[in-house]
Amino acid sequence: MAAETSVSATERGFAAGRDQNFAPSPELVAALTRPLEQLNEAQRREIQELRDQLGTSDGILHRVAAILMEHLEQGEIGFDRIPQLLIELVRRRQATIEQERTRPQDPDSASAELQKKLEEALATGDDAQARQLYEQKRDAKLAARQKRLEATERLREAAARDLLDAAESEAGLGELAYGRLQYRSAAEHYRAAADLLSGEGEHASARLGHLGRAAEALYRQGDEFGDNQALKEAVAAYRAALEEYTRARIALDWAAIQNNLGTALSTLGERESGTARLEEAVAAYRAAIEEYTRERMPLDWAMTQNNLGNALLMLGEREAGTARLEEAVTAYRVALEVRTRARVPLDWAATQTNLGTALMRLGARESGTARLEEAVTAYRAALEERTRARVPLDWAATQNNLGIALWTLGARESGTARLEEAVAAFRAALEEYTRARVPLKWAMTQDNLGAALATLGARESGTARLEEAVAAYRDALEERTRARVPLDWAATQNNLGNALQRLGERESGTARLEEAVAAYRAALEEYTRARVPLQWATTQNNLGNALQRWERGRAAPRGWKRRSPPTARRSRNEPARASRSTGR
Repeated sequence: MAAETSVSATERGFAAGRDQNFAPSPELVAALTRPLEQLNEAQRREIQELRDQLGTSDGILHRVAAILMEHLEQGEIGFDRIPQLLIELVRRRQATIEQERTRPQDPDSASAELQKKLEEALATGDDAQARQLYEQKRDAKLAARQKRLEATERLREAAARDLLDAAESEAGLGELAYGRLQYRSAAEHYRAAADLLSGEGEHASARLGHLGRAAEALYRQGDEFGDNQALKEAVAAYRAALEEYTRARIALDWAAIQNNLGTALSTLGERESGTARLEEAVAAYRAAIEEYTRERMPLDWAMTQNNLGNALLMLGEREAGTARLEEAVTAYRVALEVRTRARVPLDWAATQTNLGTALMRLGARESGTARLEEAVTAYRAALEERTRARVPLDWAATQNNLGIALWTLGARESGTARLEEAVAAFRAALEEYTRARVPLKWAMTQDNLGAALATLGARESGTARLEEAVAAYRDALEERTRARVPLDWAATQNNLGNALQRLGERESGTARLEEAVAAYRAALEEYTRARVPLQWATTQNNLGNALQRWERGRAAPRGWKRRSPPTARRSRNEPARASRSTGR
């Protein structure tokens, strides 16, 4: 699972945070798109309460809901993201309205009338009218600027104000596009707004804000829609901003850009096989910390330490040694010195989850169980704030991670208590990680559940647990398809082969062994030697074991009970990667 890496907030447009304090149910959002007469009294009351809580109008609330449901119907966003997006987009619209309302009175009566109409269109959620009015205002101000520049020197200051206003109107078009999740279009408008302005003098601050919003929009396009090209463009945009706005010139904004650059690089690096992007992300976060000091900006410092930990954790997962993982643990622990439970409870819980994942990775590479015990402690601490009622999907993510840590501990112990706890944790996660809501996370957790059940089944004399493991793996493969996530599909095929092979050892026929052979061979279609040599070798070994048992079974007399040859080894089931996250 990908890390939900924080992006720092500044007044100049580099923010990409998320509100986790409250959220309407997806069902209530769907109700907003239906006529009033079709709603019951409870729904009307909930809509009124939501409207009052957000401080918005019915027009904006219904317009944003309609936009989100349209994207849902087209399969462009998941059902679980709708409540959070509703709050975010309504608040962005409210901020835009407030910005328009607080503009200085325009002395030009025609412009003042356009401004009045624009405010009315924004307040009622009439995007088409607002778009037209923004364009009219932009064109009017650009035309006015041209006239003023042709006039005397005394009008130059007014022309500069017109240019700023035109840029704001261009950025307003970007806000409208952003509000419809059209991030690429939004980035183009923000960039156009920046290009209208000079990087010097009174325009410098506004230009930096527009550049930041353009980069943020590209990042959101890449992060939310799996658009790696957009992530590359976001990286380029942040780097261009760093060339224009140096550390000596604007130290704290420079640090914000470095942090955001690190976030874009981390997201891109997680999707690539190499480590170059992740190394660059580490460098960017460390640069940000040079200005985001603990004494000067404690919460931003802690946020960046957490982000640094995520990048180091991803690097550590790809390296044989443990140095990067140890660094990640250190980064998370220092972040927790400021990200305390009393101060920022959800951020504290997010970093506790991340710390647990780093400790679990270390524990998996060590012979003892101390690190794994620490990971379990960290996950359970996180669950004290990450409750199911408060943040259901984060709760499920941490339950999944807790299950992996317990499964790893249980695999090293002779008893079955830890394994039973792991099964319970995975099943708890699946109560929120449903197939309809988050299909790939559901499949990941089904795969993890299969691993825990298979380990339990290997220690029991019957076959019930192994049968459950097979069922869990087959469920996972309904969403973990080869076309969609080829390496995850191969991992689950390998795990399915292991469970089938174990069942085949306990049954008199060879049907299960034949199925195991088929599963391993399927896995090897993606687990190639050139692509993932270690997984290829492991699966080849598993396939060899299955073929050996299959041949022995075919040659054995009827009623003969097979026994595993003493030298045969089979890799254990490997659960999917644990989730990493942050608070904001």
